[in-house]
Amino acid sequence: MEEATLNIIQPRPIGFKEQRLASLKTDIIKELYQTSAQNLKTKDDEITFLENEIHKLSGGQLASRQIIQLAHSQFDIDQLAVDVLIYSNNKIKDTIPTAIVDWKDGISKLEKDRQASKLEALLKIQLNSEKLKLIEIK
Repeated sequence: MEEATLNIIQPRPIGFKEQRLASLKTDIIKELYQTSAQNLKTKDDEITFLENEIHKLSGGQLASRQIIQLAHSQFDIDQLAVDVLIYSNNKIKDTIPTAIVDWKDGISKLEKDRQASKLEALLKIQLNSEKLKLIEIK
């Protein structure tokens, strides 16, 4: 052990350039973290919104079935479809509740018009919308 030497290695003091580089790295990491956190918040908000929309649409399907059953019991309808559609004219998009009705054979034009007016009023109340599009087929 008499011939052994002890080497002590100490880190060199950090110079100004090294401090700036370390600070820059820290700032970049902080910014990336903040951006990621903000993106996650935005995505979480979007997911919550879409979950709410799915819930509304699921409830809307049940309501549509009930409305269709009610309409079949009140009017001379062969087939009826009710849904909210998106209408667009390349400038404006609008969501409008829409009903497509196929009347039973054998009813007169006057009776169809009278029932269509009543059906439209019923659907506006049931769908809670002043805007409604009633499309007759056949």
